[in-house]
Amino acid sequence: MPLVSVCIPTLNRPDFLSQAIHSVIDQSFQDWEIIIFDNHSDTAEENRRLIEKLDNPKIKYYFSSERLPMAENWNNCLKKSSGAYVKYLMDDDILHPQCLEIMTSVFADYPSLALASVDRALFYRLPELSNIFFNQVSQNLTNRFSVMNGQDNHYLMYLDMRPFGTPTQVMFNRTIASTYNLFFDQYFGESCDTGMWINLLRFGDGALINLKLCAERKHLQQASKKWSAKTFADNFLKTKSTIYQYLNLEYKNKLSQKTPEFLTGSIILLNFIISLRKLHIGAALDFGHHFLISNYLSGYSLLVYWQEIQAMLSRKKNIYDISVLQKTLN
Repeated sequence: MPLVSVCIPTLNRPDFLSQAIHSVIDQSFQDWEIIIFDNHSDTAEENRRLIEKLDNPKIKYYFSSERLPMAENWNNCLKKSSGAYVKYLMDDDILHPQCLEIMTSVFADYPSLALASVDRALFYRLPELSNIFFNQVSQNLTNRFSVMNGQDNHYLMYLDMRPFGTPTQVMFNRTIASTYNLFFDQYFGESCDTGMWINLLRFGDGALINLKLCAERKHLQQASKKWSAKTFADNFLKTKSTIYQYLNLEYKNKLSQKTPEFLTGSIILLNFIISLRKLHIGAALDFGHHFLISNYLSGYSLLVYWQEIQAMLSRKKNIYDISVLQKTLN
């Protein structure tokens, strides 16, 4: 069995898919398999010709007989995987040549890890990566990553200070996923990846690696560009309520003692969107945010919302600074 299963769900992107596959073939670490699950692409013949031309027994291609919801197609990849670790790669993204090598080394050093996430570069065209991506990796990982237990990770995720990012950024322990029957849950909609990270962290530790070991392509066909404000709000409420459900009493008490000035930036962002869309503000109070009081929020102007969003973005700059995170936990 391979050590790593690289799962690539794909739909109608043969050119991008080719680049994604080659970024795995070019890895410094070679103990991998690629699982491609085609979600009934119109370009299926192009995809098949690509796989046939590569003629690599480590690349396995599956085709769905019908168009499936996103989470279900992702789960099909997971069900076909056999590696100790699972690394998703979206079909329009690519991996740094040392991505698998470095991520597997962190798992080897920390057997308690349920998942690990790397930083990402953003690009529009491949040549743009030459400076911001391929020239920044060193084998020396000292002070470049942090490991925390599940409860600490949940608490910091709730405060948006410990984001684990997109599937392309994450590698997770397949044994934990299979033991506890964890899959991407359509309940979370387009945030089903975040739902998966939340559940994995119930059963192990999480690591953030401060190296840009993957790159995500920005283009107009991205699924996230089709989200409405209502979709964002619904997904946000579901993920936050789930995290809150798994917090221990100590951390729930900490949240109840937070001052309004320490409100998480995403909650402010959500209510900013709610204000713009004139959605019902009470929805944000339904799942245990007892420190959010409606009269406080109703007094917020859109300018203050925007200022809080900027403060949230500033806090996110510290997600790899372990001293800042430990101070928040205390």
